[in-house]
Amino acid sequence: MKLKLFTLCLLLLASCSGGGNETWTSMMPTDDFSNWRVVAAAPDEAAGPHEIVISGNKVMLWGPSDTSLPLPELRNFVLSASVMAEPGSASSLWFHHGKEYGYEVVIGELRLDGAPHTTGSLNGVVDVLVSPVPAGGWFDLEVAVQGKHILVKINDVAVVDYTEPADVKRPIEGMGRLGSGTFVIDSYAGTTHFRDLKFRQLPD
Repeated sequence: MKLKLFTLCLLLLASCSGGGNETWTSMMPTDDFSNWRVVAAAPDEAAGPHEIVISGNKVMLWGPSDTSLPLPELRNFVLSASVMAEPGSASSLWFHHGKEYGYEVVIGELRLDGAPHTTGSLNGVVDVLVSPVPAGGWFDLEVAVQGKHILVKINDVAVVDYTEPADVKRPIEGMGRLGSGTFVIDSYAGTTHFRDLKFRQLPD
């Protein structure tokens, strides 16, 4: 098992290093769920090669499940997925997630300070106040990062087009800074579904 996980780690790191790549890397779970690190709960029974179902208070980090192995470090990329947020659900997709970096794309609806932050929002930075898609329906999500530029598309329509300032300062606990890191699915409430979750690298 250790050898298998070590080999998986090498493959993940190889796919995430170097320059741009026209090849898409699937992030759908392997049969033994060894390419995701799940925090706070066991993987959902419905999680598998065709669909990820995440419910309640759960966090999933993309990378080898063995905590002794490093998580991938990604910088410039395009991420694509088919997503469905059930009514009343609240979740997010983090990128560049690390100790001091990371941005959070909202899926469903988060309420902070009484205001809604809906699907597509770059949480705390660029907020989409009216959801571009109805709850309970499938939609296409695309997130692209190139240098300091972040683009979020819902059904091929840009809802966030943001360039991070050179002198950006944010509280570390809120993150909201570009750097490098892995992807994280973070569920706060309800149930969210992901299909065909994948990414490809862009050149530095």
